[in-house]
Amino acid sequence: MKANVDGINQVTVGTTIDGTAVKLRVGEITGAAGYQDAAFSRIEAKRALAGGATLTVSYDDYEDTGVTSSGTMSDTQLLEVDLSVKF
Repeated sequence: MKANVDGINQVTVGTTIDGTAVKLRVGEITGAAGYQDAAFSRIEAKRALAGGATLTVSYDDYEDTGVTSSGTMSDTQLLEVDLSVKF
């Protein structure tokens, strides 16, 4: 664990909706003294397609760790689409 992190709290929930596996993860990284806490979340949907292909779509939203208490927090969002095809 980084020296500027005291701990990590996380909750993950998953289910299947009409054949699509859906997973949600949210949490917070607790900053050590003098550092800000940073939150993160991820939602992912995965579905098997015809012919053995798999489609995975995920969205991440997270804040930078290691930001001092007087610093400005930055936030990052990432959308990822992955199509896996077997031959």
